[in-house]
Amino acid sequence: MSNNPERSKLAQGARLSRQGEAAVAAGRVTEGVALLKEALRLDPHDRRALHRLAEVHRIQLDRPREAAGYYGALARCQESEGFEARAIASWKLAARCDPATLAPYERIGALYVALGLPADARQHYERSARGLADAGHGGEAAILRAHLAALERPGGPAPGPVAAPTPPGPPEPARGTTDDMEPDDTAVAFAADRLQNARVFHHYGMHAKSREQLEELLKSLPEHLEGRQLLVEVCRALGDDESAAQHLRVVTLLLRRRAEAGAPATDEAEGLPLIEEWVSEEPEDPMASLMDEIREDVGRMVDRLDRRGSGR
Repeated sequence: MSNNPERSKLAQGARLSRQGEAAVAAGRVTEGVALLKEALRLDPHDRRALHRLAEVHRIQLDRPREAAGYYGALARCQESEGFEARAIASWKLAARCDPATLAPYERIGALYVALGLPADARQHYERSARGLADAGHGGEAAILRAHLAALERPGGPAPGPVAAPTPPGPPEPARGTTDDMEPDDTAVAFAADRLQNARVFHHYGMHAKSREQLEELLKSLPEHLEGRQLLVEVCRALGDDESAAQHLRVVTLLLRRRAEAGAPATDEAEGLPLIEEWVSEEPEDPMASLMDEIREDVGRMVDRLDRRGSGR
């Protein structure tokens, strides 16, 4: 037996994966699925186990949405290992199993761009946006059209990450099922996608849609600082100064918590919107006192972060 705990864990996962495949092949599907899930717990990047679980949920169990989650996790692993063409094939299977989920369509387009195939990306965005719109998913279709519009700008790549994302652990559980995964794990895996969607909507003036994306992100990750800051700007664009002020207060509290925890100084505070640009200074403004308080809080937080960063 190896003295390396990590190597021993991977070896145990590989053994469980083989046992799970054998159980499925012998018709013991429930036992096989349990063994394959345990193998994934030990090695979340076990592509063979991910593929087998996806196939079992798609074919034997007829649970396409769960199958889509496993195909998506497999695709992310393939991306992280540089197998872009295989990842595209896996994302296509995920989209086929769960046609209403946006992530596969976005990743396929981004991977085509990364492979130097912009014509394929354009065709994919156009076809997918049309299909989503026909199926009644107008918001998702709008995001893909925004990607297409950015791609067609001279010298403008499609918005969204083209680098391989970090593979998640377990795949996203299907809606309405009881998978043994914590919701926050999925939220972390898809936070970047929601944030990018919000940026795309905000850039193209679709502020209400951007707000929806950010609020969904913050339901699961309420301390996501970048998402909260962008929501301040989006609320400003919608003319909802009261909500913008509330979110800015949360940003201030998050910065204070980081400072108290001894976090190193960062330049995040520099990205805070300038309050003077969007709040009236007139005495009768009911928000003036609140803005003064927030301005002072932000000033104190920046000073504290600067002091910690300089070691004073």
